[in-house]
Amino acid sequence: MQRLALTLLCLTIFLGASFQVLCSSRDYEVSKERSKLNFSFAVLGMPLIEATFNDFKGTIVFDSAEKTGNAQFSIDLRSVETGITAVNERMQEPELLFTESFPIADFKSSSLQFEQERLVKIEGDLTIKGTTRNVEFKVQSFTTTSLDDTGLRTISAVATAVILRSDFGAGKYAPFVGNQVRIQINLVAVSP
Repeated sequence: MQRLALTLLCLTIFLGASFQVLCSSRDYEVSKERSKLNFSFAVLGMPLIEATFNDFKGTIVFDSAEKTGNAQFSIDLRSVETGITAVNERMQEPELLFTESFPIADFKSSSLQFEQERLVKIEGDLTIKGTTRNVEFKVQSFTTTSLDDTGLRTISAVATAVILRSDFGAGKYAPFVGNQVRIQINLVAVSP
C-alpha cells in the first residue's frame, strides 16, 4: 500500500511539473535567419515596391494557456534593402528614415486579441525617428509547436500592418511616393 501511495505521489509530482511546463509562459527569441521583415509602398501610382530590413531582433513572451503575452522588436533601419543601392542610400536621408540620428526603430506590444483560440491582432507602439504611434498588426497565421526539427519549441507567425510615412516625419517625395507603407512580418521565434 505504501508503494502504491509513493507511486501515486511521484506520478502526481511528475504530471504537475509537466503540466506547468506546458502551460506556463515561455520566452522566445526571433530567429533572424528564419524570419523576414518586409515593407512595400507605391511609387508614381505603380504597383508596390517591395523592400526588406535585414537586421532586426525580437523577443516574444507567450502563455498559450492564459492567452497572454507580449512582443518587442528592434529594427536597424540602416539595413534597408530595396534592391537598388541608390534607393537604399536615399532612404537614410533626414526627410525619410534619418538613420544618422535614429538608426533603430522599436515596436512594443500593448495587447493581444484572440477570437476563440486564434490570435488575430497585436496592438502596440511603433517608434520611428523618435515619433511613437499606435499600430495594429493583423495576424494571418500563428502557430506554436512543442518541438521542431532542431529540438526547440517554436512560434511561427505572419502579421501585417499599414502605417503612414507622414505620421513619422518621413513624408518626403509625396505624392510621387505613396504615403501608405504596408509592413509584413514573417517570423519564426524559438525557445530552448
